[in-house]
Amino acid sequence: MACTAGDQLENAKCFVCLSPVQLRAIDVYLLATIAGVSTDPGTLLNDAKCFLCLTEQQLAAIQAYLLCQINGG
Repeated sequence: MACTAGDQLENAKCFVCLSPVQLRAIDVYLLATIAGVSTDPGTLLNDAKCFLCLTEQQLAAIQAYLLCQINGG
């Protein structure tokens, strides 16, 4: 499955109604899953600090990219 910009935009719609806390949790979980690292809560909370300085647009781009990677893009 090719992961085009259109695919990423479509996938990003899944995140529209989530709160900022939920979005950060998803960011960190997806990143940990792709990286093959621990997804235990303590590690995830610590890793979430990496996303604090990102803008909403940057977070949306990361979410779309990571979701696309999980979908086999």
